Amino acid sequence: MTYSPNPNYLSFAQIDAGRIGNDQLICYGYAPEILSFTEAPSGGLPPYSYRWQRSNDRTTWSDITGTTASRNTYSPPVLGRNAWFRCRVSDAANVSEYTNAVAISVSSGLTAGLIGQAQSVYNGGIPLPLTEIEAAEGGSESYTYQWQMSSDGLSWSNIPGAVTSSLAPSAVFSTTFYRRLVSDGVCGGTIAGNSVRISVDQITLYTTETPFIYNNEEQTYNLGTEFRCTANGYITRARLFTNDQEEGEHIVRLWMEDESGVYETIAGPFAWNFEGGYTGWREFDFPSPIAVQSGMNYIISITNVPGNYWYAQTVEEFSPLSENDYIEYIRGVYNAENPDNVPTTEYHHASYFRDVVFSRFSPGSIGYPQSICYNTVPEPLVQISNPSGGSGPYYFQWQQSSDNMIWSDIPNATSLGYSPPALTENTYYRRSVTSGGVSASSSSVLISVGELFSEAQLYDDMTIYNNTAANFRVVLSGGTGPFTINYTRNGEPQASVQNYSSGADIFTGVLTTGTYFYELTSVFDVNGCIPASLGTSITLTVVEASPETRTNKAYVIVNRQSSYFSDYTLYIKPYLDNFGIPYDEYDQATPATMTELTNYAIIIFGHRNVYDGVITEYPLDLLENAVSIGVGLYSLDPHLFDYQSDFTVAETSQPVSSSTIDIITSPVHYITETHIDDDYNQTNDIINLLTSMTADLSTYTLNNPLNLAFLGASPLLVVSSFGNGRIVKWNGYDWVKESVLGPVYGMDDLIWRSIVWSARKPFVMQGLPPMVTMRVDDVDGAAPYGMDQVAENFQWIDICNEYNIIPWCGTFNDNIPANYIPKFRNLINGNLTTASPHAFSADEFIYYNLPDPDDPDFNAAANVSRAIDFYLSNNLNISKLIVPHYYVIEEEALQQITLMNAQYDLNIEFLGTHMDHSNSWYSSEWLNCGPYRIDRYGRPAEVRPVYYGDYVDWVGFEYIFNCVTEIRDDGGYEWSPSASDIQGTINRGVRHLRRAMNSMVLPTLFTHDDYLEMSASSWRTIISGVTSALSSYAPEYRSMDYAVQYIRAKSNISITNVTETETLVNVTYSGSNDMDTKCYLFTGSGNQITHRIVTLPMITSGSVTISILK
Repeated sequence: MTYSPNPNYLSFAQIDAGRIGNDQLICYGYAPEILSFTEAPSGGLPPYSYRWQRSNDRTTWSDITGTTASRNTYSPPVLGRNAWFRCRVSDAANVSEYTNAVAISVSSGLTAGLIGQAQSVYNGGIPLPLTEIEAAEGGSESYTYQWQMSSDGLSWSNIPGAVTSSLAPSAVFSTTFYRRLVSDGVCGGTIAGNSVRISVDQITLYTTETPFIYNNEEQTYNLGTEFRCTANGYITRARLFTNDQEEGEHIVRLWMEDESGVYETIAGPFAWNFEGGYTGWREFDFPSPIAVQSGMNYIISITNVPGNYWYAQTVEEFSPLSENDYIEYIRGVYNAENPDNVPTTEYHHASYFRDVVFSRFSPGSIGYPQSICYNTVPEPLVQISNPSGGSGPYYFQWQQSSDNMIWSDIPNATSLGYSPPALTENTYYRRSVTSGGVSASSSSVLISVGELFSEAQLYDDMTIYNNTAANFRVVLSGGTGPFTINYTRNGEPQASVQNYSSGADIFTGVLTTGTYFYELTSVFDVNGCIPASLGTSITLTVVEASPETRTNKAYVIVNRQSSYFSDYTLYIKPYLDNFGIPYDEYDQATPATMTELTNYAIIIFGHRNVYDGVITEYPLDLLENAVSIGVGLYSLDPHLFDYQSDFTVAETSQPVSSSTIDIITSPVHYITETHIDDDYNQTNDIINLLTSMTADLSTYTLNNPLNLAFLGASPLLVVSSFGNGRIVKWNGYDWVKESVLGPVYGMDDLIWRSIVWSARKPFVMQGLPPMVTMRVDDVDGAAPYGMDQVAENFQWIDICNEYNIIPWCGTFNDNIPANYIPKFRNLINGNLTTASPHAFSADEFIYYNLPDPDDPDFNAAANVSRAIDFYLSNNLNISKLIVPHYYVIEEEALQQITLMNAQYDLNIEFLGTHMDHSNSWYSSEWLNCGPYRIDRYGRPAEVRPVYYGDYVDWVGFEYIFNCVTEIRDDGGYEWSPSASDIQGTINRGVRHLRRAMNSMVLPTLFTHDDYLEMSASSWRTIISGVTSALSSYAPEYRSMDYAVQYIRAKSNISITNVTETETLVNVTYSGSNDMDTKCYLFTGSGNQITHRIVTLPMITSGSVTISILK
């Protein structure tokens, strides 16, 4: 304010609006800082008033309304564009001036730029780097980055460490989305850019190819694709292209080629059933990933469907449209002869649209199988080997299944291991592992749950005679065998019974007059489970014996004065002895002093022309009387029927010569029922002789004859009934001779079964209980064609054990890898296999120098010491049985075995050979040894069945029992399993074992280690198929050690008498042996014949009578 000279007036200076500050640069979407005066207004007439203004172009200005714009400061709002601000200052006289304008510059909005490009890679492949196509813009231009990934493009997660403008992704296993976040380092904003899809294609042989035609030829094929792996990995799926009409059950297999060019199954067969109505690729998930190796060839095969027949095909010269670095297409193949065999035939380079999915991801393994009691908790399942080949972290999900096929997730079971709850049924477990979007499942583990063990009950109350014995038994309801039985007799504890099977016989020992009470005290099954109830006690009452005059033995009538007597001693008697038929022998020139025939169960004429019929007549009247009241008549003497009797009629057939025996199996008859044709043997009813023989047709034949076998057109085996008895008539037996056929060639069961059929019941014979053994020579544990071969590290033994088979191994000692010996030791010492030295190697013998028998440097005794030392130094239990390489053994080797038996307390007492000792394999005759080859000679290397079960007659080595079975005529020398013909292998194995069981000789699956060049899957299929086919025999699965010892124990005793009372059958036997044996007790009549297998307890001397309830 100033003063005017005129005192009546005040004079004011001009108003100055002042100055505001300052220009600003702000981020898009942000509010500027407060605007205020840096120089206050002055002049004019205070007080001042304010109104802030805004301009978007610094030319046109607008007042900002509101009270906030009427103060001396102003807070601009969030701005999205450049703006200018100023303030109009007015004084009290309403004189106004404007401040300077302040520019608020707004940076442009942040944009993330563009990344690229979308790609397709194979499973496990690494995508190309993702790079910036357009840079980020806007904001402060001070940027930071974060890459993210997603499986669905919706839910995103940060990729650790991915903070640059570009990204090099790691391997991907499933379709994955990527995007980049851009953040403004000054303004602080973050924005997501575009997403890029990395599509993961399955690694397959086919991609976009489609079939040229679809065929429907009313022919079942096994159609396949042959391919080669160029990287190690896993096959997880099979693929099949179908039209909309193809449907039904297909069979899927994966085959691998070994170095000899032979394909074998490594996975499958798997049944794949689907409905029609779809055209395109279908996929089958294998139960678990199948390991495949780089450099190996494979075939994926899928059958078409019988009755549907459709399949896809190209026409000639097919090749895939694209290739990959993992699997290479080779060709399409098919098999039209047998859809179970490997397809190897090529047709003009056609292809059949069978495919696989390859993965480099492995889920690892879990363990181990367990057997537990009903309703108890298993041990926890733990990881055995780590997952591998995944990308990123591994995620676990445990699953369970009742059938190893249909699986369900276990809630909340997502840890490395899993603890199952208490179980009441068998349950399979596996672990599904996911990494990088790929899931694979481990092999499954079975927790076997024993049956509910409800009761153990003793049977039966019995009354027997003084100084005899009996068997009682325990019937077990539930539980899992074998069992341990503890019991008392009259309150006194008795010896515990180990390895017991429900219903098996338990020997009382010989008892004297009195009353004996038996009571169970405890029972345990193999898992340690106990029954809920031990049942009630039983009582055995022993009374004074009543004399019995009638026997149920056979009465064998022979005549050493006959020119055919040697037929009996050489050929017929060995059968009776091997079958263990109890008999008395009548060997006189006339029948005048015969025992009362009605006292016997059966009368056997043991050879041709027992009597001449003229000077010495047959006792036809005695025979008629005996047969009419129930005694059986069994005749190997056709001359008996040259004379008329009450049970004969005139013969009308003419004798013929033939080399073919036709066994009649329809209608079914007890004698011939084991010869019915089936899938395993389609010519089971035909026996082809080595040379022709002639039927000895007599003047008369049987009344109402039933012909059960024909020699050509002539009846060979004829049966009939007379009164209460039965008659068997052989019109010739030359087939028992090796020059015509010989033992174990498929006819032997007709002898014993026809004796049993015709004998008065009850009838007893020792026989041989059905059992299964396995013998494998040349074993070294090393598979020549790769680690996945079942021969590698004795995997084949593990699979045999799954089916209760206990193999015997003849080892090539020097070839066993040192790191495999621990497993072999566990198998041997755990009684899962038995083994003994076979040779040092294929070319270095132990027991005999076959390549050069005259080599002065060969020392059999030193070799035996070295071979046995190998077992002793590695703590390998040596089998009781030795089978020498090429069956040859020197006397010096036998002497050294005898010495080392004593020195090291060994028990090598059994030999398996068909050659005499110290003889060349190429020139020697076969071993003269029972039961059949006694004074019967031939060359040992012949392709004919072999059976020995007797002591050798070698001076100084009479303790050695020789036992071996080889069905050499079927398949050539041995079983010879083959992965390229799995069903044929099963069939041949079944035929070998059934022939042996039916012939009452040691049943053995015999082969060599080099035939085990196959996968575990193929071997398991074979063993499962063989054992399943034998289920009707209910065989015992035994080691060779047990089996040969059993056969020796059987041969060391004989049944000397069989009598019966109203309730009992009394079997008396004598001899000396070292283990329990068994006998067959046959009851019934006609074709309704049944049997029980009864235990004959071990006997050390004298005789024992055991009483059996009928």
